[in-house]
Amino acid sequence: MLLIIKIFWTLPQNIFRAVFWIYLIATNKKEDRFYWSTKNAVTLAVKNFPNLPIGNGINLGEFILMKAWASNYDHEFRHYKQQLYFGWLWIPVYLLVTGVQMLFGVEYEDTLFERD
Repeated sequence: MLLIIKIFWTLPQNIFRAVFWIYLIATNKKEDRFYWSTKNAVTLAVKNFPNLPIGNGINLGEFILMKAWASNYDHEFRHYKQQLYFGWLWIPVYLLVTGVQMLFGVEYEDTLFERD
């Protein structure tokens, strides 16, 4: 029951995850994907992670998708906790806060949600 509540609480992230998941499956061979699960979030590590402006990983719903060699799991897991806190508001809050800070000259890596 708790999983169903978390899925609906983070529904926008889960929709984006489904689209991104389909993209990864379509563009990567099965042997290029690794799965593991830790700290209540399922992690999918991908050898050939796409070169997108999202860095080495992305947190979407119950999943953390990241490059197989990336070492920033703890960073992505913090995003997982943040999205559980904000729920449906996570994406707008993240984009608004990050966007405003970047408008005022803050580098992306130094924005509120990206600092470790």
